[in-house]
Amino acid sequence: MQTENHHKIGIIGLTAIGVGTMIGSGWLFSSFYAAKIAGAGAYLSWIITSLIVLLLGLCLAEIASIYPKRGLMARLLTLSHNKEFAFICTIATWLGLTAVIATEAEGSVQYISSLSDSFGPMIFNSQIHQLTALGISIAIVMILAFGLINFWGVKVLSKSNVALTACKIAIPIITGLSIMFAAFHSQNFHSKQTPFLPYGVSSIFIAMIGSGMIYSFNGFQNIVSFASETRHPKRDIPLAIIFSILITLAIYLVLQTAFIGAITPNALKQGWQSLNFTSPFVQLTALLNLNFITIILYADSVISPSGTGLIYTGSTTRLLTAMSQDGQMPKFFNKIGIYNFSRRSLTFTVGFAITFLLLFRSWSALVSFLSLFYVISYMSIPLSLSKLHSNNLTGSFKAPFPKIILPAIFAFLSLLFAFSKFPYTGYVALFTVIAYGVYLLSQFKLTNDLRKTIKHSSLMILYIVTLAILSSLGPKTYGGYGFLSKLQFFPIIIIVSFIMYRLSLSWTTTKSDAPGTKISNSNTATYST
Repeated sequence: MQTENHHKIGIIGLTAIGVGTMIGSGWLFSSFYAAKIAGAGAYLSWIITSLIVLLLGLCLAEIASIYPKRGLMARLLTLSHNKEFAFICTIATWLGLTAVIATEAEGSVQYISSLSDSFGPMIFNSQIHQLTALGISIAIVMILAFGLINFWGVKVLSKSNVALTACKIAIPIITGLSIMFAAFHSQNFHSKQTPFLPYGVSSIFIAMIGSGMIYSFNGFQNIVSFASETRHPKRDIPLAIIFSILITLAIYLVLQTAFIGAITPNALKQGWQSLNFTSPFVQLTALLNLNFITIILYADSVISPSGTGLIYTGSTTRLLTAMSQDGQMPKFFNKIGIYNFSRRSLTFTVGFAITFLLLFRSWSALVSFLSLFYVISYMSIPLSLSKLHSNNLTGSFKAPFPKIILPAIFAFLSLLFAFSKFPYTGYVALFTVIAYGVYLLSQFKLTNDLRKTIKHSSLMILYIVTLAILSSLGPKTYGGYGFLSKLQFFPIIIIVSFIMYRLSLSWTTTKSDAPGTKISNSNTATYST
């Protein structure tokens, strides 16, 4: 028993997993885009994002104490409702993770574009903030390399995770502190020229999606993936979630402080939205003659995103195979090769990642897009836990005030989806509808009973489409056509979210997928950076 416990993960290892997956390419860009969207109000955006993620993490920790399974995030609604109802959130998880592969490649290329004044414009157009044809080609080569390396196994990259995480923590902190010591203009945080909230309260929430904050904190879910391998899951998982989120928040606040303080007041005469950086921290450290930090940043901007892209390629491939095994995707993807994974799933995943790259040619645009998939995926947490509670299933760890927090979180996530701006919300709804159509076709071939499948699965797809339509009708501030004022828009979203929340509690649970049903761990995937 002692030997078995010795090989399990402790609280330090779990915290390292959480922090290591939350400190990715987001730290290289988010501070810049957050300041551009919300000015110094970005601080509130970071704090609100971390609070929401913390509540989601604690709710997820309770579900993990009931079902300590790998890849839990992708199976929440399958466990609480049924695989049909779960499909939309599961495919949103897969699409979001697939888009990460493109994001990491895109982020690397965008950062190295500042290496040379002559070479940079050839791969990144700083005027329209998009990769050029050559830049896209380089990013595609990187994605293809991620796929090829996965043929020979990417597990070697996951070794010594604690040491790797220590480096990922150290580099951003050293960068932030070095910049603050070199240049710090306190008037940038609140003055007549640069007020604390230069673009209003709504900018706080727009920055949560638009600057990549949700994207940056997404790694919290990886902690619960190791619930079955944890020494003391009831104690360690909630604590690791809390510690990792607080550590990550502290790092991002240091970086945000450094970025806001480093900008010269003269550069802000036209406001934060006039800033135009290609590789924010590299350009700042170069301007401040922090040459050693600049070199480290160039190296990290390639190494860190590449490591992330490699592992997400492998884990997303395995998730697609798991969905095929669960009957949520065609059996075509369930052919396991000699390397113990599906090459068909890998090829499809790489192809989809390249598609995202071609559609969204800048880091910020792609992050805004994929963050919406994360929001849909997160919706499964309150829906799943509330359904489990309604079936009298509670975990050894209990999330605080569930009757208040669960519907409130779901309503906030619905608002966050709307804050993400049309047409991004429309694009996400379109991708989801297309995936749903493929799913219905595959189910028809398996069961010849589309009525049952549609009955069990239609609620979530209708809700996402409804949110997208409301987003298009919303205020112009959020990308809509202005048919609804803010006073109409927000109450409608909240009311619709509460209706959806109540409907999900009474939605059909199939006998085969009822709560308490055993689901094999062999079909799961682990997502790590």
